[in-house]
Amino acid sequence: MKSYSVSILLIFSMTISFGQRSLLPIDSISGYVSYTQIEKIDSVSANDLFNRAETWFAKTYNSSNDVVQKSDKENFTIIGKGQMKAHAQNFGARSWGYIKYTISIYCKEGRYKCVISDFIHEGDKFATASTYQPSVGLFTKTTPQATGMSGYRAKDFDRICQELNEKVTKLLSSLSSSMSKKLESKSDDW
Repeated sequence: MKSYSVSILLIFSMTISFGQRSLLPIDSISGYVSYTQIEKIDSVSANDLFNRAETWFAKTYNSSNDVVQKSDKENFTIIGKGQMKAHAQNFGARSWGYIKYTISIYCKEGRYKCVISDFIHEGDKFATASTYQPSVGLFTKTTPQATGMSGYRAKDFDRICQELNEKVTKLLSSLSSSMSKKLESKSDDW
């Protein structure tokens, strides 16, 4: 009975450690990793949704002025370039560079669309020999094969993919929460 339980545990752990790439959504046209969220928010104008998105950028990023590349109030569109740290949780957290990405928010009457895409991993330039992780580059459906990853590096890439998925999911959840809340009215009575 013990060997049966151990075998199931080993199969399960292999699925976890080698299967994280499958968590990442791949755009069927470009072949790139891309997250898309479309939400209806009844009875809210495109202008109000645009203002909520601007407020979300300001509260989410340390310097939204550095992140936002284009803010088009006429077309209710915001496009930004963000980045997040990339670690692999192996013998403690180690900085393995950054993943840069593009975030685009499009607002229409009663709905918005958010696309987070163009994920590019850049290895930590200041890492020591024991923590150095080379750059992976653009995340696509063929990234591991194209970069010749196998064994240890493939496991690290899977861990980075898992972390990327968790962080982007939290980012989208935060946006969803902010977009569904009415902005506080400005009052001079304070």
